[in-house]
Amino acid sequence: MATLQIEIQRFSLTSSKSFETVVAAAVHAAFGHPDLNKFRRKLGSTKTYAAMEELIREVVATIRLHGVHSH
Repeated sequence: MATLQIEIQRFSLTSSKSFETVVAAAVHAAFGHPDLNKFRRKLGSTKTYAAMEELIREVVATIRLHGVHSH
């Protein structure tokens, strides 16, 4: 498995909102939120493994997880 090195900077933030609310908003902004009902319907209609894999790649692309690869 390949190793990915990332640089992280630390900063402080004070908010009247809860930690959970702030983190959830940041994750949603960074990754989006695919329509899971639509995904389930499409997944249920796939007939082959290749079709299922393509559907998953499409969803991954919409949430910008470009480093994810199937093995």
